[in-house]
Amino acid sequence: MKRISFSITLLTLFLLLILLIFLPSKQISSKESLSSLLPNEKVAVSGKVIKETPSKNYKLLKLDNSIELRCDVRCPSYLNKTISAIAVFDQYNDRAYLNILKIKNI
Repeated sequence: MKRISFSITLLTLFLLLILLIFLPSKQISSKESLSSLLPNEKVAVSGKVIKETPSKNYKLLKLDNSIELRCDVRCPSYLNKTISAIAVFDQYNDRAYLNILKIKNI
């Protein structure tokens, strides 16, 4: 019985991972459109990076359309470059965050 439960759990986690990878992301173009997003929703964002703010654990990238993205502290500098990113929406203490999953130069 435990093996069946464990197998079903692994299968479910695998299916959720597949859905996360292959579901299309919602395109956003302004900070106002963040209010319509649900937590952990995958979004696509593009724009020119006008400001980079390093922190201890992450780097905050501000785009020309006022959207702020968080990437790992090891991500390269994208200052004054046009980027396209896939991110996950998160909200903490009434502040919206977009955590980058994938980023590339355009």
